[in-house]
Amino acid sequence: MISSAGTCFLSVEVKEHVILMPSYIGQIKKGIFHKLNQRILEYSPDVQGVIVAYSKPVILQSTAAILEDDPQIHFDVKYCACVFQPPVGTVFNAFVNRVGDGYLNCLVCGCFSVIVGENTNYHIFTEGQEIRIKITKLPKLGENVSLTGELYYAEENSKQKKKRKRQKESKEDKNTVNV
Repeated sequence: MISSAGTCFLSVEVKEHVILMPSYIGQIKKGIFHKLNQRILEYSPDVQGVIVAYSKPVILQSTAAILEDDPQIHFDVKYCACVFQPPVGTVFNAFVNRVGDGYLNCLVCGCFSVIVGENTNYHIFTEGQEIRIKITKLPKLGENVSLTGELYYAEENSKQKKKRKRQKESKEDKNTVNV
């Protein structure tokens, strides 16, 4: 599946329980915005993706709850969230951000990190180079927003094919023993 970045962004309606400190009494909207801003660019298992933006937060009840001896204020809030949710197998154009020993760090959509960690010689790539990658793993709860992927060669140009073929042949020549 080859995807444009736009097909991996979904609009999702989210209902969430928000807990505010008592210092937000009289500034409830400010407190809600503060809480929602903390969720941006963080993986959320509730929406199975990364919230990149939100709009239209609405408090769902006219009164808040204070539970027993807990001074915090409890609300239910509904809002519309833009969620980055690429399915496994999605192919992206990515830019090489860092070349390491045995791995590449790439950026997709200008801000999401993808680690490509096959056992390949990555010295043929340069920082800033555009490559195609396929997503193989999504982050789980508590992890940083870092996807895992692999190189995608389906539409490789002829120059790259020749270079990979030469490297493979030279590797085979080194492994050949003359008797």
